[in-house]
Amino acid sequence: DPMFRKFFIYALLKSKFIQQQIDSFTGDETTIMHVGKHVDKLKFAIPDKGNIKILHIFNSISEEIFNKMLIIQDEIQTLSQLRDSLLPKLMSGKIRVPVKNKGDKNESK
Repeated sequence: DPMFRKFFIYALLKSKFIQQQIDSFTGDETTIMHVGKHVDKLKFAIPDKGNIKILHIFNSISEEIFNKMLIIQDEIQTLSQLRDSLLPKLMSGKIRVPVKNKGDKNESK
């Protein structure tokens, strides 16, 4: 089980501390390609053996969160595609959605 899993690395790279370091390296060079030549200069703390358990806990919690995020992103994409295919048909009248009035007796059926 690697100590630094992709979720930890992602969170680390998105942290304000690392982002400030990256900004200091890039200067006027704003593309990620220019950052690559400075990666070996990034500085961050590595937990000692006594705190490795905390890192493993972080990895297991963050993996669960990231997996849920991926599922939600897939759902969003599916719903967006469904919306994009249905909306023009609704607007043109090719398909209709029945609307029930609040006073309809058939509302509970």
